[in-house]
Amino acid sequence: MRHFAKGDARLVPAFILYALLASLLLALDMPPYGNADEVNHFLRADQISRLGLVGERFAEGRNSGGLVAPGIEASALPFEPLKFHPERKATTAMYVEAGRAHWREPPVWTGFANTSIYPPFLYAPSVVAIWAGKGARLSVIHTLYLARLLTGLASCLLIGAALLVCWRCGQTGAALLIFVLATLPMSLALQNACSQDGLMLGLAALAAALFARERSGAGTGRLGGVAFCLALIAMARPPYLPLALAPLAVPAPWRARLGAGAVIAACCLAWTALAASFAAIDTTAGHGANVRAQLTGLLDPARDFELVVNTFRVHGGIYLRGFVAGLGWLDVDVPPALLAASYAALALAALAALRRPGRAGALLAFLALASAGLIFLVQYLTWTAVGDPAVDGVQGRYFLPVALLLAGLGTTMRGGAFDRAAVGLALLYPVLSIGLAMRAIVIRYYLT
Repeated sequence: MRHFAKGDARLVPAFILYALLASLLLALDMPPYGNADEVNHFLRADQISRLGLVGERFAEGRNSGGLVAPGIEASALPFEPLKFHPERKATTAMYVEAGRAHWREPPVWTGFANTSIYPPFLYAPSVVAIWAGKGARLSVIHTLYLARLLTGLASCLLIGAALLVCWRCGQTGAALLIFVLATLPMSLALQNACSQDGLMLGLAALAAALFARERSGAGTGRLGGVAFCLALIAMARPPYLPLALAPLAVPAPWRARLGAGAVIAACCLAWTALAASFAAIDTTAGHGANVRAQLTGLLDPARDFELVVNTFRVHGGIYLRGFVAGLGWLDVDVPPALLAASYAALALAALAALRRPGRAGALLAFLALASAGLIFLVQYLTWTAVGDPAVDGVQGRYFLPVALLLAGLGTTMRGGAFDRAAVGLALLYPVLSIGLAMRAIVIRYYLT
């Protein structure tokens, strides 16, 4: 059995060490509900903890959510003034007021339409935290911290398992890319937020590792693990449905490839249909969007080209920044040095690892582009106002799971000077990533 070179073997324990450190720092230092949509994710987790596995429409179909503790919104209210206002700081008074909220009050109908449509599976750590918090009579925000810590631990275990799989089959390139992508400030923040995104990253890393193992010839030809990971990811974010074709790029029997793809597609479509039947509502009016008008506009190729050009001209830099370090509500001012180091680490890892992607690389690249295109299409139809020259609502973090899956194309590195340098710098990169990210968070929320 092939193993990593001596320096490469450190990627597994190094990631676990860095991830646990990041979990303690990011989970506790980020103000309550400081991560994007975290209050609605916490509401969804509470609904699931009460066995509300599917969201429900109410208020005559104008809202969607379920029965949840009123203490969640009460604990979030003091921190609302922080959103999109970098000049405002978290204060002791905010924490004191939020700390008064507990789980004692009976549940009330509450709307959280953007998360009520999500499947329950990836909220498991948060649900466990809520059960434990209620049992131990913790306050709501202390339960939120526990949910962050458990989500971070679960994400760490999944990504650590992915790196271990790569180590056992000698796929050093895949491990290097997974390591760098998983230690980006944005990835670490998602891993330690109360949401489904952290586990999505962990599952994408594990799918990439299993994909790399099959490509190395060390696999079994059975794609149940790949199908399981990608099915959960596609259910959580239906625009990733094209990833159902990813098993076709694996050198396995056709029956296994087609079966895995069918499982992924069936799970994604089944949950989408279930959520549409019980939880989905029309949110276009609040943003000036109109699906029919937008679809009509897509029939003009010249306008489509202009829309694509304008979207990347206006938002391209935001996507790139959000991919590596879009912390908080995209209002944490990260230093240019952190962005530059992140781009350099990604470029160096890609140059060292992606040398022979072959036809599998072409297929996965196409599926990644198709998934990205569907993300833009959904946001254009449901979030972009009619007549806007650019697509609105897309965030760079949406592309991290796809990028992690592409890491499965990494090959066995030759162990030359360049490869050793790439691994060595990757091992040092999280020191900068975690350190500068924490500095930015402290300055943003606490220093006047």
